[in-house]
Amino acid sequence: MENAILNYEREALYIKAIGYMKTIAAKKLSLLILLLITLSLVPRQQELQEKESLAPSQSIILEDKKIVENIAQLEEWITIFIHGIISVKPYLNIPNVVKFVRDKIANTTYAHTIELTRRDQFFYQHHPMQDLGLHKINASLIQKGAAASAYAQLFDDMYLHAGQQMKNQYYTFGWSGLLSPRMRYLEAKIFYDQLLKELPNIKQKSVKPKIRIVSYSHGGNVALKLAEIYKSEGYKKEEKIIIDELILIGVPILPETDYLINSSIFKKIYHCYSYGDRVQRMDCFSVNRMFSNRIFKKRSDFPVSEKLVQINIRMKRPALTKDRKPQTADERMIAIKKRKHLRTADPGHSELWSFGWTPVNFRKNFPLYPLPLAIIIPYIVSQLQQHLPNTKNISVEVHPSYEQLIAYDFLSKKEYFLPFLTVEQLTMAKEKAELYRPDNFNKKIYNAKINEAKRNGKKRWLSNRNVQRMGHQRFKYPIA
Repeated sequence: MENAILNYEREALYIKAIGYMKTIAAKKLSLLILLLITLSLVPRQQELQEKESLAPSQSIILEDKKIVENIAQLEEWITIFIHGIISVKPYLNIPNVVKFVRDKIANTTYAHTIELTRRDQFFYQHHPMQDLGLHKINASLIQKGAAASAYAQLFDDMYLHAGQQMKNQYYTFGWSGLLSPRMRYLEAKIFYDQLLKELPNIKQKSVKPKIRIVSYSHGGNVALKLAEIYKSEGYKKEEKIIIDELILIGVPILPETDYLINSSIFKKIYHCYSYGDRVQRMDCFSVNRMFSNRIFKKRSDFPVSEKLVQINIRMKRPALTKDRKPQTADERMIAIKKRKHLRTADPGHSELWSFGWTPVNFRKNFPLYPLPLAIIIPYIVSQLQQHLPNTKNISVEVHPSYEQLIAYDFLSKKEYFLPFLTVEQLTMAKEKAELYRPDNFNKKIYNAKINEAKRNGKKRWLSNRNVQRMGHQRFKYPIA
């Protein structure tokens, strides 16, 4: 641009000089003027050329510096996924139910079987589960069956789509998966200790990060038990941990743990539940209550904390009708507002957490298939933080086909329309998830693995029982 201006200035001056060339004296004067103009403009042009030759590299360096500065200014988060129990459905019989109610499962066939199942990496492939304990997720790994890595990548994508930029490090906390309140407390203590050991390593590399826990089913009750560890006298003040964000997904609400949400260890809690989840209320293994609750309810001795946000997640899909014509944007809004040609598809227990290739109760026509609902929780929570920061009890209706969220505040009785992922963004997320779909992962193999664990668990239980009976004679009579 500056070169063009220089050329224009030069031409204008040439024309002016030529106008004065009416006499020989004027011509000589004009030639002198032209010479002076040329000599004065050359240095400036050389300066501009040098500037142009240096500008790209300098601008790239400046841009790189800005990017580095922006990255350094981003909030740092540790996001930890906690899975639920290993399904008890194959082990439901009268003797086991009695043991569940009494919380006496040590050295039982059930305990041995669950241990064998939990250590089998075959069961890591459909949800964010790794080995026992606190383990970092390789978020850059793209490999079939690496469900934890898929979760980490998709969570990052959802935060970006929601306009939230942050630096995330992802972990899983693997626990026994046993249906036992006593074990959940012990697992919470292990979790607390391992997190205390891991935090100094992270702080050396960066500033103190914020902590987010995303927990599912009874994994949420393991997370809530952290409050009991937090207030125990065995921990010094400098060893206290603060959980900046606790997300509970499909967690059975129990009177044994619900009051723990008021602990100061938790700064903000999001409890996400679905009326399509029939498993959440089926924890009846206690002498003090009949069934677990779906939501946190205040009692005379338990006020519900203001830091708690309860979100009822609902899912809608268009009705499958023949000769369906494409709808305009206005027609789609009318359909949403009037709930025309829509079908309810509220997520079930497995659809809340597992990928669509799980052999257990995941519908092919679920609107997010093969994504679980947990993947879009970061987007939903971000939208509520931006648009409805003061809400405490809300229903969020998800319309993936119409790129819309409808939030209904139970307190104000008002309805709000919020943006959802575009069809293109959701399609890209589904395609990314498909990259992690494992081979040879079906219901037949899944059930065969469960039955094998049951057989081996029973053998181990019989072996331990015989050893206990024989006492010191065990070495004389080895058991195969």
